[in-house]
Amino acid sequence: MGGGDLEDVISAAEWIKKTGFIDPKKVAVAGGSYGGYLTMNGRDQSAGPVGRGVPIVPFVNWFTEVENEDPLLREYDLATMAIR
Repeated sequence: MGGGDLEDVISAAEWIKKTGFIDPKKVAVAGGSYGGYLTMNGRDQSAGPVGRGVPIVPFVNWFTEVENEDPLLREYDLATMAIR
């Protein structure tokens, strides 16, 4: 989580800045749920290309997320995230 997908967000931000079609200071990212988590990573850990972000209902603690989510989603998350 937040590995290759975060690299994709950063690469996209860098690419769009190079096009010259936008003001590089106005690049932003937004997303909900996991997209909100990824938005926060893109904003806080990218060291540059993503200057602004709008996380919508992000989860910030994987352990409390799994503990409090719907049981069916929990099983899916545990299977796909290898948290067990």
